[in-house]
Amino acid sequence: MRGRQDPQICGHEDHRKDSSKHVPAVRNRYVRQGSTVRTRRSTMQNKVSSDKGINKVNLVLSIVIAFAAWVYVVYSINPTVSKTYTDIPLTVTNARDLAKSDLAVSKMDMEKINVTVRGRRSSINELEKSDIEATVDAANAGKGENALAVQVKVPNGITIKSQSENNVAVTVEDLEVKKVSICSL
Repeated sequence: MRGRQDPQICGHEDHRKDSSKHVPAVRNRYVRQGSTVRTRRSTMQNKVSSDKGINKVNLVLSIVIAFAAWVYVVYSINPTVSKTYTDIPLTVTNARDLAKSDLAVSKMDMEKINVTVRGRRSSINELEKSDIEATVDAANAGKGENALAVQVKVPNGITIKSQSENNVAVTVEDLEVKKVSICSL
């Protein structure tokens, strides 16, 4: 089969007469076919590459737009949000007034409460647990068990939405003073 070639591929009608022209003609034909294939393939690759480029541009553009919208919402709109802080310690105020009457708080049925606050997101994000004060005023407490109101204070711009306890049972007893001697070694 080596000597016989298809006349359409070679571009010659008679292969037997001039076999020296046959080889270059076949090579040129295949080169042309090869270059045509390469041209089509490179055209397809360019199209795919340009589609990938467009997709990358769209992706980057989408990310930029999403980031800009996020910045607008967070910094311009600054919506109102709520947040709950747990285990806020209760402190007794005006305990000195009790001491003047020889009384003292012996126990409270609740030591800590939970507080839900409401405010602008920026204010709530800056708020720390230590900024919330929960107090019980013992100035008017008498001997025995007292139901005292829990007062919660928060910084300006923030409101109290709810608190776990509004009243706390506080037991007040006689103040006992005990003198203890300290020995030095």
